[in-house]
Amino acid sequence: MPAKEINFLPLLLTLISVYLLIPFIEHIAPGAFYFPESLGERQSLVDHFSLVCFSISTITTLGNHPIVPILPFAQAVVGLEQITGVFYLGVLITRLVAGISLVYEDKLYRK
Repeated sequence: MPAKEINFLPLLLTLISVYLLIPFIEHIAPGAFYFPESLGERQSLVDHFSLVCFSISTITTLGNHPIVPILPFAQAVVGLEQITGVFYLGVLITRLVAGISLVYEDKLYRK
């Protein structure tokens, strides 16, 4: 019985798209997030990288970033990103274990 190949590309692309969701919200609705003065001058490049860092700390549910969502839509997306981060970790571990078990199962049947 040949082992099934698991395609991790859709999983990886989903993660990247979720990471870029928060910077996209600031792009379509400027002022959706509060940037403290400690981040320096408000430049689009600084804002974008700060929002990506905020997105990473949000999806990992670390939550120690000084950026604060102001608009209700931004707050809802940040909450959904936190929930997605928890489920993503569970799905990722499940997919990895399933892929490894399929490889070992294939090796077992070949003997």
